[in-house]
Amino acid sequence: MKLDSITKLAEIVASVAVIVSLVILIHEIQENTETAKRTTYENLSTKIIDWRMARVVDADFFKLYYEETSQHEWSLEGEDRERFIAYIESLWQVYEQAHYAYRSGDLGRDEWERFERWICSDTTPEHAWERVKNIMSEPFVEFVDNCRAR
Repeated sequence: MKLDSITKLAEIVASVAVIVSLVILIHEIQENTETAKRTTYENLSTKIIDWRMARVVDADFFKLYYEETSQHEWSLEGEDRERFIAYIESLWQVYEQAHYAYRSGDLGRDEWERFERWICSDTTPEHAWERVKNIMSEPFVEFVDNCRAR
């Protein structure tokens, strides 16, 4: 074989190797993206489960929570009200994280739809939401206000 033929063959082999490498890289990126989305969903879901369990484990707090969420104005005062607000804020911060993760592509559409249903049907009374939304981002507050109005 002449040197020219060997050079052309080497170029072809190198081109094929680059294409194969790109296909493998694209596949790995897709797998990593899906893994990251699953991990994001699992982490957010775990936070929601922990939030619910905290309410269930403390019977006194559950009574306070139930009492306040069934009212159209504040029934709690002082320390109980602040405890309730802190508890509600922690839930809404998880919801906001899910909203951000979805908007940034870190949470898939199917997973986001579950959070969206929870957010839009949440039983946080309007008087509590008015206080909580002060710590939330404007895009999230706008989303919540629109979906809760439906």
